[in-house]
Formats: sequence, C-alpha cells, structure tokens
Amino acid sequence: MQTKLNTLAHLPDNLRPVLSEVGDYLVSETTQRFRDSISPKGENWQSGKVIAKQHISSA
Repeated sequence: MQTKLNTLAHLPDNLRPVLSEVGDYLVSETTQRFRDSISPKGENWQSGKVIAKQHISSA
C-alpha cells in the first residue's frame, strides 16, 4: 500500500497535458481504423458504403 501511495505522490499535479496527448492518440488511431475498415482487434469489416449498396440492391 505504501508503495502505491508513494507512486501517487510523485505524479505531476497537472495531468492535463499527458491526458491530452493520450486523447489525441486515441482519436488518431480510431480515425485511421475507420479509414482502413479494421476493428480494434485487427479484424476487417465492410465499410458502411458497401453495406448500404448491398441493402439497396436487395430492396
């Protein structure tokens, strides 16, 4: 328990810059996955355009 408290005591007072960088990274990675049509697990999926065309064709 003391080790964890010591770790917390050494954290910077303002985590905003670090959290901002983490957020920017997550947005960038998510945007790229949508462009590449790849899930967070690395699996491919059909783009929304392909699904919409299939739906319209079958109607």
